[in-house]
Amino acid sequence: MYPEIRSNSAVTSPATTVSSHASRESDIPLFSPSAMSAALTPDLALAYLDQLNWGIRAGAVLGAKGELLAGSPEVAAALAAVQLEGERSGAGDAHARIVTPGGDLHVARSEHHQIAVLAGPSVIEELLAADMRWCLADLALGRP
Repeated sequence: MYPEIRSNSAVTSPATTVSSHASRESDIPLFSPSAMSAALTPDLALAYLDQLNWGIRAGAVLGAKGELLAGSPEVAAALAAVQLEGERSGAGDAHARIVTPGGDLHVARSEHHQIAVLAGPSVIEELLAADMRWCLADLALGRP
């Protein structure tokens, strides 16, 4: 049939993997002995965004009160300046792109966190926005 693949810990065969994938597509419940992973941390959120989106130059994650939780203080300062201007104009979108001399500042907000990313022209805005929304949702799971 299939040759066995030997590792340091166990002997497995491709048939095991195929059967576990087949059970996922059916209604057969699966048991995972590994524990559930912790919620996303601010540092991991920035690393996630950086890995998935080409063209990110810097980023910052802030708490609900504007405190820097992770990332670049320069990006946090740029976000603070943009927020002050936005408050004057009445703007308060959940996601926004602001053109700055250093690149486009992409901002996503939730009730508990804010993420700001400085990106170049090669970033795909819709994908970055979706990834930022995902990060905000997962950050909320571990909020302080």
